[in-house]
Amino acid sequence: MKISLFKPLSFFLTFILLSTSELVAQTVKPDMVGVSINNSFAQEFLPKWQRARDYTIKVAELMPEEHYDFKVTEDIFSFREQLQHITRNFSSLQYYITGERKNPLADTNFENMSKKEIIKSLKNGFSFIEGLLNKTNDADASQEVNFFARDVYMTKKGVFELLRNHVTHHRGQAIIYLRLQGIKPPRYVGW
Repeated sequence: MKISLFKPLSFFLTFILLSTSELVAQTVKPDMVGVSINNSFAQEFLPKWQRARDYTIKVAELMPEEHYDFKVTEDIFSFREQLQHITRNFSSLQYYITGERKNPLADTNFENMSKKEIIKSLKNGFSFIEGLLNKTNDADASQEVNFFARDVYMTKKGVFELLRNHVTHHRGQAIIYLRLQGIKPPRYVGW
């Protein structure tokens, strides 16, 4: 009598495959906690936002505090002002998402901030925007906003993209400041 191993092996492999797929389907990525499963924009945008946050914080941490007031020329932002401007922009642009002028970032006093305080304000700003993202469903993200720039069509989704673009712009300038001080910037992680 010939014993076929095909059926038991097939059954075993099917069982393993189904068990594994069940585990994969139930797994939530750590960076996606709090995001509604019905929010495809947030699911796509949040990991990019978190990488932008982490990269920006690394740039801020690399510059020695004694060089935070370094400027390439007198008529542009210092390194400190680049980072503070990012947080101020979070406070300003969030209005187009929430419709509220008052927000936790609005009362931040940037005068005489230490490096540690600037980094904390950046972290708070990124977390605040992340919280707004988690509350914005796909229908809200597609809602048109009355943006301040004339002749510019903007949705809430566009505001989130603008926030990320603005961070990239000023972080890029901050990276040049690092290089001019002889400091190698962190490895790029923008994707």
